[in-house]
Amino acid sequence: MSETMPNNQPGCHGPSKRASAARRRLHGAAAVLALGAALVPFLAAGASASTPGTSSSAQPLTPAAPGSNPAVQLAATLAQEGDSATQVATALFDTYQVGTGEVTGLLNENGFNGVEIAQALRTVYDASDVDVVFALNSVGYSYGGVALTVSDVFGDSAAQVIDAYGSLGLASGAIASQVSSSLGYQPYTLSTASPFNLFTPLLMGVSGASTSEGASVVQWTANGSPDQDWYVLPSENGYAEIVDVNSGMCLSVAGNSLTPGTQLVQWPCGEANYSQDWFLGSSGTSANWSENNWRVGIHSQLDPFLYAEVEGQSPYAGAPIDQQFWDGDWNQVWTFLQA
Repeated sequence: MSETMPNNQPGCHGPSKRASAARRRLHGAAAVLALGAALVPFLAAGASASTPGTSSSAQPLTPAAPGSNPAVQLAATLAQEGDSATQVATALFDTYQVGTGEVTGLLNENGFNGVEIAQALRTVYDASDVDVVFALNSVGYSYGGVALTVSDVFGDSAAQVIDAYGSLGLASGAIASQVSSSLGYQPYTLSTASPFNLFTPLLMGVSGASTSEGASVVQWTANGSPDQDWYVLPSENGYAEIVDVNSGMCLSVAGNSLTPGTQLVQWPCGEANYSQDWFLGSSGTSANWSENNWRVGIHSQLDPFLYAEVEGQSPYAGAPIDQQFWDGDWNQVWTFLQA
């Protein structure tokens, strides 16, 4: 998936005196080399988001031969002279109208770290956390590295970082695992206290261990498959996203439906609104985050009266997980255990 990063007009940022002097030197050199022709515009390879599970599929920015690309020279000169990432980005924008994708590549090539790049994009281009996730991902930052950077600069939680990836059309087990683990979260299994399966519990999982959006969520015999492991990532107001380790997608209500009996599915995080935020606690109680007492009902923020349950109190592997009004029976009470 290719996407052009926003190129918003920044606020008024004055480059340093060294930046101005360096630009004058480079303008003069370019004029002599070009014999009065216009400066060669800065052309960077199109940034593309990485394939889920890989570091990046973005084409590297290749500097032109010395003397032929003034933006590349300007970035290198200012970095060597000790300008900050924000000063370099300001000079590149003011002089050559360089966009966020190109700036990210040039700052990365000149040794600025992720936090410095993110702060520069935020200051000069008014970039959002999603913009920064896209930019850093495009120059090869690991998913965990992106998470730590965005958490530092924007204060994002693990759920917000995964939502940012989801809004870019990126969801994978690698993203979910690297983001969650880098910010200190471990996965859980979810099971009901079925009287029919006391010694062989059936776990919440994704049908066929599918990684497709919209795949059904079912109960299945524990088999060690990663689709039966879930991250529980606090989002807001006592709610949490429940993210499948195998697919990197969120537990969701199909079609954001308010209808009792609607099946639960997996869907890219950040795309299904309130049906992806889950409250952990029995009807009328506060959220229960105790590691030793996670035996609770769960309902989405979409409808606080509809709880996740094993459909029809089925004792069989493959039974769907749907939403239904609370009755407190065993098929609506979920036990969370560290995977």
